[in-house]
Amino acid sequence: MRYLVILFLFLCEFTFGQIPGFPKFIGTRNFPTVYTLSYTLAADANSADVTAQVINTGSLINETGSPTPTTLVSGILWGNAPPTITDGVSSKTTDGTIDGQPFTTTISNFPEEGTIYIVAYATTATGTYYGKVLTIAQDVVRSPYTNKIWMDRNLGATALPQSATAPSSLDSTSMGGLYQWGRKSDGHQIVLPRTFVSGTTYNFYSGTNSVRQSNWAVVSDKFYTNLSGGSPTNDWLTLSRNSLWQGGLNGENNPCPAGFRVPTVTEFTNETNNFTLQSMNGAFTSFLRLPATGYRNYDGTQGTYAGYNHGRYWTSSINGTGSYYLLFNTLPTAYISSTGTATGRIMGYAVRCIKGEESSGGSAVISGFTEGSSTGYLKLGEPVSVATKTIFANVTTAGTYSINTLSVNSNGVVYTARGTLAVGNNRSITLTATGTPTSQNTDGNWPYYLNTVPNFGFNEPILNEPSTNGNAIVSGYTSISSSGTIVESIEVSNTTQTIRANVTKTGSYFLKTTTNSGITFSANGTFTSLGNNDITLVATGTPISAGNYTFTLNTSSPSFAFNRIIGNQSSGGSAIITWQGVSQSGLTTAESTENSRAVVRLTEASTYSPPFVQYVAVNVTQIGTYNIDAPGNRNFQGNTLRLVGSGTFTTTGVQTIPLYVYGAAIIYTGNPTVPHYFYLPRENYSPSYYVIRNSQ
Repeated sequence: MRYLVILFLFLCEFTFGQIPGFPKFIGTRNFPTVYTLSYTLAADANSADVTAQVINTGSLINETGSPTPTTLVSGILWGNAPPTITDGVSSKTTDGTIDGQPFTTTISNFPEEGTIYIVAYATTATGTYYGKVLTIAQDVVRSPYTNKIWMDRNLGATALPQSATAPSSLDSTSMGGLYQWGRKSDGHQIVLPRTFVSGTTYNFYSGTNSVRQSNWAVVSDKFYTNLSGGSPTNDWLTLSRNSLWQGGLNGENNPCPAGFRVPTVTEFTNETNNFTLQSMNGAFTSFLRLPATGYRNYDGTQGTYAGYNHGRYWTSSINGTGSYYLLFNTLPTAYISSTGTATGRIMGYAVRCIKGEESSGGSAVISGFTEGSSTGYLKLGEPVSVATKTIFANVTTAGTYSINTLSVNSNGVVYTARGTLAVGNNRSITLTATGTPTSQNTDGNWPYYLNTVPNFGFNEPILNEPSTNGNAIVSGYTSISSSGTIVESIEVSNTTQTIRANVTKTGSYFLKTTTNSGITFSANGTFTSLGNNDITLVATGTPISAGNYTFTLNTSSPSFAFNRIIGNQSSGGSAIITWQGVSQSGLTTAESTENSRAVVRLTEASTYSPPFVQYVAVNVTQIGTYNIDAPGNRNFQGNTLRLVGSGTFTTTGVQTIPLYVYGAAIIYTGNPTVPHYFYLPRENYSPSYYVIRNSQ
């Protein structure tokens, strides 16, 4: 019988719908069936339209006999791993309560690298359910030198190359096409499987030959040649057109997939100049894995290096009526051209596409950058916490951007930013720093350069002076004063510690204390004069527990520390008290109690300072310090009255303490029967108030 019950439960699971990650057999269940139907990539290759459907196949009934709720919300999830609603890293859309009908939603801002996983989801009162996971293979690699993103194979290749020289006819799928400069992927570039002729010679053909022509926009599978007196300086066009592979993502004949383009010669050599080996083998063993594809001549024949020990890759850069290409080989001398070589556009060379506009790394076009402000700091050997750099872009074409500082000579830190820009000047971009600075220049600064054209760079200080964590030098610190109170479980506000620094060298300082009981003091700025300079450290955080705590600066030679009391809620200090009432003595004539509270009068339009005193009775249950600063409830109407008092309880029991009246009691123009309160703390953390009314 036990087995029959288990079988019945499983049948219920599959009868009433899809099972989520960890199903529990409870009284109320609702199982929608979720389908991720399809996706269509948008033209900018950074978004997709995804179609999904959610169907409720049935529900169990709860104890009262009411049906369980239907789908509460549904949408699409995506990320670099199979996403779930609770993984904290996936992106999602919220498309409302959609029951039984297909819906289409646009997802965007794909991860730049790796496989993208897409799945539809639906959430009911009992859990979240998912459809089939779809994948988008991006086939890209990121440069370790420039942070640029490239296709991981040549344009037209359907597989990654397995060797530098591709000796097998099977490797033709990894070689890609051989393009004439400025032409689309119209069939002329196709490389057929190689056939052995003699020795080490292989023949290959891409399209059939035809004579030069005049229409640059023609779609043809012909490889255009110049058979009568031709030379590598020729163009496949009778009238050259420089703009065909210019213009980035929206170039007239951009052959690359959406979001990609032909790289400039500078972008290509910025990568190849960093290859470990400056040779054909270095090109293949690099992150780009560039194979030696051979090339096709101006007359349509195979290139001279029939053994495929010769690589030629087009760039978008032009030189007169010719264009630049990147060259690497093994014979007669192994090398990679460091600046590119110019030749005629009639030649057939390989293409490796790069992602994004040269000026923005995305679809936006930027004509120039200017420098803005910085936040946070970079400190030698310390992981970056919060450090940003704001720059401004002059945007001529709206779109996405993905900008980094160059990884080469990054000093362990890279700044990155990604988003969307509208057309206009001085569009703000905030770059965020990550990493740990590894060295420091003699002037304390480090240059960072963007991976963009137009080129742009900025300097950031790398801090390392042990006495200030900046560039300034301090010989010693002393404590001057403190302000504000710190009370457990209450977020600090307007609480500071003033210290004095003896400055022997002007410059920046970045001071922060250890964190104790959830509280940290910090300050940063610049010393502009030698000698004594006062610094105001500001407290942040919410205290965890009361006590007397030591806060130590993050400096050495000299080191410095100071103490601050984190008060108990009931007393503002280390003592624990309960409030007994307001004494009838202290100010002018006291009235009788009102609403069970003692009432004394203050005179309107008067300013108070000691010796104006309000005596308050307290019951001390634990001895220690007290620090009371009680605001009035009419401060927002211009009153500035406060009750302030501090001291130390040395005995327990009921006793009376003086609280001094500070501030102004202005004329109150509201309801004259509404009293003026002072909020006094209580041991149970809720506010209590006693009444002191302005005169009527």
